[in-house]
Amino acid sequence: APAPAPARRKVNERGEYLPFPCLSYISMAATTPALPSSPSWPHGAPQAVLADARAFLAQTTHMSKVFALLCLPSYHMTVMNLDIQRDGSSAHAWLHVRTARFYDEAIVAWRTAPAYAVRITRIICQHVLLVEVEPVDSAVAARLAAFRADAMARHSIDDSRLRFHITLGYQFRSGTPAERAAMEAEEMPALEAMLVGREVVLEPPGLHYLFSMERIVDAALAEQELLYHETVAART
Repeated sequence: APAPAPARRKVNERGEYLPFPCLSYISMAATTPALPSSPSWPHGAPQAVLADARAFLAQTTHMSKVFALLCLPSYHMTVMNLDIQRDGSSAHAWLHVRTARFYDEAIVAWRTAPAYAVRITRIICQHVLLVEVEPVDSAVAARLAAFRADAMARHSIDDSRLRFHITLGYQFRSGTPAERAAMEAEEMPALEAMLVGREVVLEPPGLHYLFSMERIVDAALAEQELLYHETVAART
């Protein structure tokens, strides 16, 4: 039997995010209405809790040198992991087949659902820096659980180990023992005091294609974009 393909890396040793084509059911972090004083956010300003976290992490002495911090527009909660493209075939062809499969009635039904809130319960700082979250509303929690169970059964996917979370950054260097100790003693307690117990508003789940961990696009729009680029490349 052929050897399994090596695991894909999400970030390189310089802290730069790498292509990581995959498909997931995702709830993106909602944005507040765009403000005239914030022209850099034409689609809406980031929530204060997330902006505060990103600003704090960017000025840390140690965490910012160990973790590649994600950009604010990429913050999201994965509802269910679906598939990763592991070969070098046409990205559009790969996505086209899976979009047809996973854009089903269950996910379409979420389109008219309102945004919902999750509460930050704890922070994990290992190979990935993330906040674990749980839905504030028990009815939303039950709907998410039922949706996941149904989707796993229909698509024969085991995603039972997933715990709801929002990733803030991925480790790109191990850090020295002194750096790790300082993160645990100084920076983690400050981050926990800032975030634990606060709420984040999320958009209803949708089917999204990840070009990388920093660029996440609605799957139907991503399919159109990939087709355009492959068509242009074929003509040149």
